[in-house]
Amino acid sequence: MLPLTFPELLFACLLLPGLVQGLEDPSDAPLARSSCPEGFSSFGSHCYGLIRYEETWSVAELLCQDYPSGHLVSLLSEAETRFVATMIAENGGSQKPIWIGLHDPQENRRWRWSSGGLFLFQSWDKGAPSQTNPNYCVILTQDSGFQAWKDELCKVRLPYICKIKA
Repeated sequence: MLPLTFPELLFACLLLPGLVQGLEDPSDAPLARSSCPEGFSSFGSHCYGLIRYEETWSVAELLCQDYPSGHLVSLLSEAETRFVATMIAENGGSQKPIWIGLHDPQENRRWRWSSGGLFLFQSWDKGAPSQTNPNYCVILTQDSGFQAWKDELCKVRLPYICKIKA
């Protein structure tokens, strides 16, 4: 028998233990962990966290930015809106409206998502946004099951939802 070369020895050391000892039973392998922080829920490629501590819109946005890629939630589709409403309900609901990332930074009725997402999908509540008493930040309303938006004074302190990339 010829002596083994270093690459052959290395191959044998790496491969043979698995063959001799057998492969791990897949049922014993740990389950894949969510890439969302604790207390956040995943939907698509993002994680969503309901923060019950009440803040103004601008402070809530800054606190969401403390998470990597974080912003107040942008709701870009009906499916995402339903997911968020369900997440709120599953977390005990809320007696108060909840901040989302939609705002009018120039106060000219040109709404923008704080994340920079495109403002194509809309879910305004009846009579919103207000034409007679305009406000420049947006909430999800509890009377709509947290599926419709209303404009609100940005200085009001409310719970909020952060959205981050998974």
